[in-house]
Amino acid sequence: MTTKKCSHCNISKNLNEFSKDKQAKSGYSYWCKVCKSEVHFNYRQNNKEQIKIDKKEYYNKNINSIRRKAKKNYLKHHIKYSEQSKEFYKNHPEITKNRKLMRDFGITLEQYNTLAKEQNNVCRLCGKSESQIDNRKNTQRSLSVDHNHVTGKIRGLLCSTCNVGLGMFKDDTNLLQSAINYLNRNK
Repeated sequence: MTTKKCSHCNISKNLNEFSKDKQAKSGYSYWCKVCKSEVHFNYRQNNKEQIKIDKKEYYNKNINSIRRKAKKNYLKHHIKYSEQSKEFYKNHPEITKNRKLMRDFGITLEQYNTLAKEQNNVCRLCGKSESQIDNRKNTQRSLSVDHNHVTGKIRGLLCSTCNVGLGMFKDDTNLLQSAINYLNRNK
C-alpha cells in the first residue's frame, strides 16, 4: 500500500503525506499532515484563552517535575556546549572579539583595527599604549572602546586606566572640572 485516503478531506495521498502513528492499524495517522495541521491551527486560534488556562493549570500542577527536567536538561546541554564553545573561541579569538565588538558597540573588528591604526595604537587621552595584562589570557589587553553612553557614538580607543577613570566620573564634565580644580588647588 503506497497510498492512503485521508479521513478528513477524503483524498487519496502518498503515505509520506501522513504522520506515523503506532496506534493506527496501518501504522499511519488517519488524517494527512495538511489536514491535521489545519485543524490544530484553527483550534489554537479559536481557543487561545482556554489553552492559556490549561497550560497554566498544567504548569502549577507539575511545577516540580517541570523544573527538575529543565534543570537536568540545562545541565546536560550547558556543560556539553559550554566546553565546545570554550574550545572553539580559544582557537578563534578574532571571532570572539568581533562578536563582542558587534554586540557591545555595533562595530566590526576591522573597524576597531582601523581606529587603532588611526591612533597609532595608543590611548586617545594619555597617548600611551595599553599596559594592563589580561589575567585570563596572560596577554596584554587591547585598547578599550570609549563611547557616549547616551548616543552610543564611539569617541575613540582608551587604555584601561583612562577608560576606568572616565567611567568613574560618569562622563560628567562638571565633576571632571571639579577634579581638575581640586588638583590645581592642592599641588
